[in-house]
Amino acid sequence: MITKEHYMAYTGKLASEAMAEKAERGEWPGQAPLGYVNTCDAGRNIVTPDTKRALLIQRAFFLAENPTLSLRKILAEITEHGLLSKRGKPLGVTTLWNILTDPFYTGTFLYKGEYIEGKHQPLISQVAFDLVQKNLATRQRNKTKTPSATE
Repeated sequence: MITKEHYMAYTGKLASEAMAEKAERGEWPGQAPLGYVNTCDAGRNIVTPDTKRALLIQRAFFLAENPTLSLRKILAEITEHGLLSKRGKPLGVTTLWNILTDPFYTGTFLYKGEYIEGKHQPLISQVAFDLVQKNLATRQRNKTKTPSATE
């Protein structure tokens, strides 16, 4: 007799295997990140650029190449131009940080600890991504601690 727990474990295992196979083929196995949409092509679920949001994601990376612009200023500009979450809400600074540090936008993705060359269309070049990472790291190093009351 198959119990509900056995059935759930079995279907979970099948789903996990299917996702791993999809990733091995270079296909993103989950919900498309902001700037992309999940679409169906010849019976396969694929990730393609979201026409409007992709341009705004590219704009965010372009702005982040300037080391003098704060994330809040970048966020304000792309929000002003209409970049909202998939649920229609404004993004937060942490979400922008996550976007700017996600290699998915270069055509590569991380799956179970391994970088995989994706079949999806990159929105930015590796060179631009690397520059943004350098600038983000510099921003982190340049943050100063607020002096405590005892200092």
